[in-house]
Amino acid sequence: MTSKTKTETKLSVVATRCETVAEHLDSLQALGADPEIVSVVPAALAELCRHMDHDVDRLLFLGERRATLVLCKDNALYSSHTVAAGVQSLSEALAQDLKISVAEARSKLLEDLDFAEGDDADLPFFSEALDSYGKALKRLLMANNKEEETSTYVLGDLSTTRQLEKLQNAASEVLTAPTPHTQLGVDSPTLQRYAIAIGLGLGGFASEEQSINLRRKSLAHPQRWRRLRQQATRYFAICAGVALLLFGVSQLSLHRQQKKLHRDYEVLLSLEEKGPEGFEKEFSRKFRSTVTSRNLSADDILARVKFLEKQSRQKADPFPLLPGTPRLSDVLAWLSTHPVAGAKENSGHFRIESLHYSVVSRPQKNSPRDRYQAKVTLEFTTETPRVAREFHDALLADSSILDSKQGVSWTTSRGRYRSTFYLMDKTYYPSR
Repeated sequence: MTSKTKTETKLSVVATRCETVAEHLDSLQALGADPEIVSVVPAALAELCRHMDHDVDRLLFLGERRATLVLCKDNALYSSHTVAAGVQSLSEALAQDLKISVAEARSKLLEDLDFAEGDDADLPFFSEALDSYGKALKRLLMANNKEEETSTYVLGDLSTTRQLEKLQNAASEVLTAPTPHTQLGVDSPTLQRYAIAIGLGLGGFASEEQSINLRRKSLAHPQRWRRLRQQATRYFAICAGVALLLFGVSQLSLHRQQKKLHRDYEVLLSLEEKGPEGFEKEFSRKFRSTVTSRNLSADDILARVKFLEKQSRQKADPFPLLPGTPRLSDVLAWLSTHPVAGAKENSGHFRIESLHYSVVSRPQKNSPRDRYQAKVTLEFTTETPRVAREFHDALLADSSILDSKQGVSWTTSRGRYRSTFYLMDKTYYPSR
């Protein structure tokens, strides 16, 4: 398909006889080659037009036996024309004039001979063949009239500057050598010599709409995906490599997590005051396990943690039966030696009216996490407010028996003072 619009579709039709394709395949298979795609020269040249460094609409190829001109529109083959004239006919004519072999004449034609120089009388056969070749190229170029001003680019062994000058004069056309795109990866001399081979190779990677393949139906290749075998093998090899890499990374991460799990398990046993070997023997007697402590899996550790949790729940919590708060006798002894209440100079000036000692909080069966707390309410009188203030300041500064976190409450009424404070708790509470 060349182009498609809403009103029309332009097609380029390429056809040949099945016998011709079969003979071509037989000749290739005799040389050990079995191509998957069999295309035509115009399609190869059209493919090259899409890989030039500039827009190429007209491309002339000067081949060994034929000269082919292709026209391309929108990067697709639009039309092509061929004339039966080429390097072979010129080499044969030059060989007749110089009395040498065709191979030597061809080498001299492509390397040494200058078309712009020399007497036509010295090379009559070659001059006649060259004139006929130029006229054939002129007819070829005229058969493809240009709708707009575009350059005609030329490829082939005869497309060098020295050899092309006389052909341009005979064809009345300016022929220019194209520049391949840098992504194509070939230089201009290589492109000139192997243009058809390069174009056919690029055609194998073209899309279905732009490619031309004459191997169809009975002539189709028996292994159509053979050319993709290397790419597929490389793709699956890369996939396998990536899979192995991910597997290795996952195994390394899993190994690190297992090591961390073992360390946390050992820390848990140490907090429960159990050794790994001793606990493993205890677990083995209970569940008949044969796994050693160094070869535990995640499931094995989970089973042992559950067993350890069950043991912890069954074990009775320690209960603080002996309170560590000061007793009433301790409070009385403290008051008797207090620097304010028990001072000799304040004797008769500081009088205790009442003292109430009570335990307001203690651990019980229903609340084992409560703590011991003793409260003292002291009522006293003084002859002067100064002594009461000194006693109050002393209570705030004393931390030997009083719980400073609870504070000291203070009230007064008609020369009678009441102070309430809590005693420090020094009870030992085992960790739960």
